[in-house]
Amino acid sequence: MTAHDPVTHALGRYPEGVEGVYDTYAGLPVTGISDLGPDGEPPSAADHAWRLWDYLEYGAKDGVAESVRRFFGEVDTRRVRAVVVPEYTGRGGSLGDAVRLLAEHADDLPELRAVFLGAVRGDMYQISWIEHGDVTPLLEAFPKLERLEVCGNSQEGLRLRPVRHDALRMLRFESGG
Repeated sequence: MTAHDPVTHALGRYPEGVEGVYDTYAGLPVTGISDLGPDGEPPSAADHAWRLWDYLEYGAKDGVAESVRRFFGEVDTRRVRAVVVPEYTGRGGSLGDAVRLLAEHADDLPELRAVFLGAVRGDMYQISWIEHGDVTPLLEAFPKLERLEVCGNSQEGLRLRPVRHDALRMLRFESGG
């Protein structure tokens, strides 16, 4: 990891010895469903960026569905301001699934302002391996979204259709090869 590692720059410093977990995103500490306390009470929804699909906890088959079910069932999503979506192609879903699920739940996420798709550590996964679909539904579903960041392969299906979005302040695509 270097100071020029773009994912490190966007997400903050990685905790030493913990792979795939980030300290911060959009100025908020990152947390996930696996970070629930012993009483099962989630941390404050508004004061954290939420890691959707925690690959440290969920297996390949049910990871996406279980993480999404728990996120919308156990977290006060009406107060969530930021979501981090690690790459999970081949692990029970795709980033296209994440875009679709977030867009379908837009009414449950009225305060969402920042989304990071394909947030992975360079020493764990190459961003050129991450496949995307059309990310336009996020901008259409979340008119208050201010920040959309996408890391992944731009040659394998990543699309952004023409769309007007008055609130967006940061649109960042990063690819490698």
